[in-house]
Amino acid sequence: MARLAIPSSRRLAPLLAGLLLALPLVAGAELYTWKDKNGHTVMSDKPPMGQVQQKRTIATPSTPDNAPPQKTFAEKEMDFRKQQQDAQDKAKKDQAAQAQEKARKESCESAKRNLAMLQSGQRLAQMDDKGERYFLDDNQRAQETAKAQKAVNEWCK
Repeated sequence: MARLAIPSSRRLAPLLAGLLLALPLVAGAELYTWKDKNGHTVMSDKPPMGQVQQKRTIATPSTPDNAPPQKTFAEKEMDFRKQQQDAQDKAKKDQAAQAQEKARKESCESAKRNLAMLQSGQRLAQMDDKGERYFLDDNQRAQETAKAQKAVNEWCK
C-alpha cells in the first residue's frame, strides 16, 4: 500500500513566505483587455500576440493624505486596558452609589417609624445613665419629636 507524503511544516514555511512576499508584486500588476475572434472580452496579465490591446494598470489602494495613522498593537492594547479600567471604575462607582442609596432608604424608614411612634400618643420610656427606665414627659416628647422630624427631613428627601 502506497503511503502519501504529507509535506512537513519545514517545507511549507519557505513556500508560504515566498507567496506572501510576492503578493505586493501581483497587486501592482498590469491588466490587458481585448476581444478575441469570437467577440468575447478577454482579460490577462500578458498582452495578446499581434492584436490591438487596451492596457489598464491596477493600482493598490492608497490611504488618503488626511487619514489618521494606523495604531500599533501596543497602542491598541493600551486603549483596551484603559477601557477595561474605566468600566471597572464605573462599576465600582455604581455599586457604591447603590449601597449609599440603600443605606439612605433604610435610615429614612427608621426615622419615619421613630416619628410615628413619638406622634402616636402612647407612653414612651427611655433609659438614663444609671440604666434605670423613666417615662418621657410632654416637654421631652416634644424635643424628641422635633429631632425625629429633622431626621425624616434629612433622610427622606
